[in-house]
Amino acid sequence: TVIYVPNVVSEKSFRPLDKDLSRKIFGLPKGKKIILFGAASPKSPFKGWIYLREALNQLEKMVNPNEFLVVVFGTEYSADMANSIPFEINFLGRFNDELSMEIAYNAADVFVVPSIAETFGMVILESLRCGTPVVAFNIGGIPDLIDHKKNGYLAMPKNSEDLSNGI
Repeated sequence: TVIYVPNVVSEKSFRPLDKDLSRKIFGLPKGKKIILFGAASPKSPFKGWIYLREALNQLEKMVNPNEFLVVVFGTEYSADMANSIPFEINFLGRFNDELSMEIAYNAADVFVVPSIAETFGMVILESLRCGTPVVAFNIGGIPDLIDHKKNGYLAMPKNSEDLSNGI
């Protein structure tokens, strides 16, 4: 007998909230497009920071960098990460509660998950429940969550240019 138990997110958590209020809570500007990235360990080669960094450097050629802000949550971030991209960056640190995560997703215009190995990606489901589109590589269980160009963008794996197009 096979029993399928889907991953679930509480209906009381991870829901759409007012974007301006969400930004105000974290002290983020209203007038910029916010690109959100988060990982417990971004230095892990599996979390794909190198691909996001390359994508952001390519994105700079297509947009006005002053109109964007990269917001990062998690741990193990350093000044060299900030110096490696052409956009202003804001580190929110590690979250220990669902409410902070919910507010961060709602403050963002897009959540980027450049992981190169992901079985499901609970953060993707959380972001989508908040109404924030997700750009990620078309790997693992991610295509089960993202409907390409409807609630997000599925980029070709390890392709920073396509990731940039999605953003």
